[in-house]
Amino acid sequence: MAGITKKDIFDTLTEFYGKVIEPEFKAIRTKLEEHDQNFRDILQHFDEIYKRLERLEAEYSLLSKIGF
Repeated sequence: MAGITKKDIFDTLTEFYGKVIEPEFKAIRTKLEEHDQNFRDILQHFDEIYKRLERLEAEYSLLSKIGF
């Protein structure tokens, strides 16, 4: 009976990484990219809201200055 060599352990761990760990990391990266894109979309939406609020504030300020 031959003993287990470092190469056997390395090959087994490499195979395990390729079949189990790497796909999990890829799935996590994909979810993270989706999350990041959703977060960017939300931030863009808030930026648009703030622009509209700034415009409304400017209009309100102008109207209050002329007495409306």
